[in-house]
Order: sequence, then structure tokens, then C-alpha cells
Amino acid sequence: MVADRLRLSWNAVDGILQRAVKRGMSRRGGLATKLSVDETAYRKGHDYITVVTDQEQGVVLRVAENRETHSLGEFYELLSEAQKSGIESVCMDMWPGVHSRDPDALADADHRIAFDRFHVAQYLGKAVDQVRRQEHRRLLDRAMRA
Repeated sequence: MVADRLRLSWNAVDGILQRAVKRGMSRRGGLATKLSVDETAYRKGHDYITVVTDQEQGVVLRVAENRETHSLGEFYELLSEAQKSGIESVCMDMWPGVHSRDPDALADADHRIAFDRFHVAQYLGKAVDQVRRQEHRRLLDRAMRA
């Protein structure tokens, strides 16, 4: 582990990491206008990370531990106001912990969030299946009474 080899505390290593990322983001110039946010499990069980990527360049911009609201908020804190205002869209799944973010983190975020089609289709498929099952039960009940 880096902290052990350099004889630094975890807080010192994390501070160095945060400053390096902030410096790198500022040197990037313009941030991508289209971002993607995804959560993924990295170990068996429920250990998640939140990954923010640039859709146009296909590069990872941020990896944060867990998949809570502040995971995405911390990314926005690294951006300048000009970079935040340049974001056109943020594609993400429908995990409520991510898109129920701090409203001040990204102005007008409700108009910039686009849910990915996989999750929209998944929810739509479940809803159609639920209605189909209800209709099937209703028709069976009607047939049994007749």
C-alpha cells in the first residue's frame, strides 16, 4: 500500500490524491459536455464504486467509493462553475442514491439527467409483465365464475 511505503497516513494520501485530481481536471481545459455515471460492484456482496466517464472521449473522470448521493456531489465539487455550466447531459441509471443529489451541485440538473435506455426498458418490461399478470388473473376469475 502506498501509505505504508511512504509512511504517510491515509488522510495524507487522500489529500494528495484529491489535489492531483483537481489539478488534472483544471488542466483538461473544457470538460466533456456529455457525462455517464454508473455504479458497479467491485467485490462479492455489496461493495460498490461510482464511475463518472466522458462519453465523447471514453475516459474515466472519477471513481468514488460507494454509490451514495455524495459520491457524485464530490465530483461536481472538483469542477469550476464554467465546467459545470458546460455539461449538457448526464446519463445514469435509475439508482435513487445518485440522481437524488444535492440540488446545488449542478444547476438545472433535472433537465440534464438522461436515464440510460437499459434501465428504462427494464422498468417498462417489469410494468408490462405486472399488468399482464393482473389481466390474466382477472380473466381466470371471470372464466371460473362463468
